[in-house]
Amino acid sequence: MTLDDAARHAPIVTAAVAVLALLVAWISIRVQRAVARRRAAVDFFVKTEMDERMLLAYRKFLDGVEQLGKATSIKEFSKTEPYTDIRTYLNVHELMAVGIHNKIFDQRICYEFWVDEVDRAYRDTNQLINYVRSEPGCGETYTDLIQLHRRWMGPHWIWQLWRSRWWPLQI
Repeated sequence: MTLDDAARHAPIVTAAVAVLALLVAWISIRVQRAVARRRAAVDFFVKTEMDERMLLAYRKFLDGVEQLGKATSIKEFSKTEPYTDIRTYLNVHELMAVGIHNKIFDQRICYEFWVDEVDRAYRDTNQLINYVRSEPGCGETYTDLIQLHRRWMGPHWIWQLWRSRWWPLQI
C-alpha cells in the first residue's frame, strides 16, 4: 500500500474512529448513570436502615398499622396521631417510588431490597391510602407508590426482565 492509497482511505478511517469514539463515550455515560442510580438507591436504604429518626418513624408506623387494624372508622382514625405516623412513613415509600419513576433510583436494587416492605405497607394501609386519595385535593397522593406496587406485584412479563438477576447492565 502506498501513501496515496492510505490518503484515499483516511477519511473513511477517520469517520470510523470518530463513530467508535462516540460509541465508547455513549456507553461510558450510560454505565456511569447506572452506577449513580445504584448508589442513590443504596444511600437511600442506608439512610432508612441506619438513621435513628427513620427507625423511630418505622416503629411508629408499625404501631399505627396495628391501631388502624383495630379502628372502627377511618374518618375517626384520621384524627389520631397514629394516622400521621402512618402517613409519614408512607411518604418515605412514595419518595422511593417517585425516585424510581424518575429514574433517580435503580429499580432492581430497590426491588431486591424493599419489595416485601412495599407490598406489606401497601396491603396493610390500603384503606388509609384510599381514604387520603378521596379527600379533596389529594386525588394524586401516593400515585407513584400505587403504580410501583402494581408493577412489582404484577405478573412477570417479558418487559419486566429487570427483576431477573441475569439481566445485563441496567442502562
